[in-house]
Amino acid sequence: MSTTPQKRATQHTPFSPRPQAQTPRTPKTPGAASPTKRGARTAGPGRFSRAGVQLTKAGTAFGDAFKALGQAVGALVTAPPASSAKAQFHTVVIGSENPVKVDAVTAVVADYPEVIRPGTVLESVTVPSGVPAQPVGLAVVVSGARRRARNAHEAAGGGSRTLAFGIESGLIEVPRESTEHKLARYFDVCVVALYDGGHMTLGLSCAFQIPPAIAAKVMGDEAMDLSEATVAAGYSKDGAIGSKGGLIGALTRGRVTRRDYTIQAIRMALTEREPRASRGLPAASLRNTVADTEA
Repeated sequence: MSTTPQKRATQHTPFSPRPQAQTPRTPKTPGAASPTKRGARTAGPGRFSRAGVQLTKAGTAFGDAFKALGQAVGALVTAPPASSAKAQFHTVVIGSENPVKVDAVTAVVADYPEVIRPGTVLESVTVPSGVPAQPVGLAVVVSGARRRARNAHEAAGGGSRTLAFGIESGLIEVPRESTEHKLARYFDVCVVALYDGGHMTLGLSCAFQIPPAIAAKVMGDEAMDLSEATVAAGYSKDGAIGSKGGLIGALTRGRVTRRDYTIQAIRMALTEREPRASRGLPAASLRNTVADTEA
C-alpha cells in the first residue's frame, strides 16, 4: 500500500502547537500596558464567573439524569416479575430423591415464573412408583411417572397450589429390520408427569438405543436394571451411574447426560402448564386438552 511522501516541513497533528511567526521582542517600558494580540479575548473575573455557573448547572443536570437512570435500572433488576404474582403454584414436590432428577427440576423451574412462583422451595420425597425397578414398555413407564406424581402430591399435603413431579425412565420397544440385532429394538426414554390434584400433564424426552449387550442383561434371565446391566456389560465401572450421567452419558462421552434428557422431558410436560395467552393461543382448560386417566 503506497503512502503519502513526507515533507520536510513540520507536520501538525491535533495535539501539536502551530508554529508562531518569530517577531522581535520589544523591551518593556516601565508602567506601559502589555500589548494584546489581535483577535484575542480578555477573560476577566466576570467571564470566569459566568462560565463557572454554567458548568455547575450542567453538572447538576447530568447528575440528576444519571441518578434517575440508576433508579430505573435498579427497579428493573430488583423488582419481581409481574407474572410471579399470578403464578399458579407455590409448592413444588418431586417424587424421587435421585439427585439427577432433583437437579433437573431445580434447573428448569426458574424459567417458568408464570407457572411456579419465583423463590419456591423444592421438596423431594421417596414414593412408590407401582412399576418394576426397570420399567419396560411405554405404558409401564408412563404409569410409573403418573403414580410418582400422585403419591408425591399426596405426601406434600395436596392442594391446588402444589405441583408434583413424577419422573420415570424406562425401555420402550421399537420395530426393527432384519439387518438389525434382535435386541437392538430397545430404547431408553424419560417420562415426566405433572400433577396438581386435578389435572395431569405429560412430557417425554428424546430416546436413545440400548446396546444389545446391555439389553440382553435387562431382558434376559438376569433381569438387571439399566445401571447394573451397564456395569456388567463393561460400559461403566460406576454402580451409581443412574444417579449421575447415566448410560446416555457413557455412550455419548458426556455430550448428553441423563440430566439433559430429563430437563427436556420436564420442559415438554410444562408446555401445557403455561398460560395460553402468553403464547398467543386461544384459551382452553387442561380438562379439555389433557387426558387424566392412568394406564
